[in-house]
Amino acid sequence: MAPNSWRASAYIIMIFFTVITIFPLIWLGYSSLKPNAEIVQHPLALPQAPSLDNYIRAWNLGGLGTALKNSLIYTCVATISTVLLSLAAAFAASGLVALTLVPMLTCLLYTSDAADDLLCVDLGGRRIIKKKTRGMREQREDCER
Repeated sequence: MAPNSWRASAYIIMIFFTVITIFPLIWLGYSSLKPNAEIVQHPLALPQAPSLDNYIRAWNLGGLGTALKNSLIYTCVATISTVLLSLAAAFAASGLVALTLVPMLTCLLYTSDAADDLLCVDLGGRRIIKKKTRGMREQREDCER
């Protein structure tokens, strides 16, 4: 097969999986606007008279107001504590001497997902080469210069 036919096949497969992923979400959305009797009689049909009664009943019977409040509290506490701990770690790392900073940054470079595309990094006059791709020899030579 030619490269373009592979690309066309890949797009067809991606479109197919997108449709079979999104269709149940759309069905869920418009079924939530139907009363129970209409869902049982015509499961795939659009709602005859859309209403928000199911949402109101779920809010009252399911205690969604309390759940939303709890989720908001936990999210805010987790976000604030993560930011404060990260600030403290960054402050501590900024005061490290160069002998401990280079090995620490080397470990961060090799374990970081964000650094997957980096091939050559200069850490305080010491160059680190990340060996990941096939055509590495040319890039390694450029990095050592």
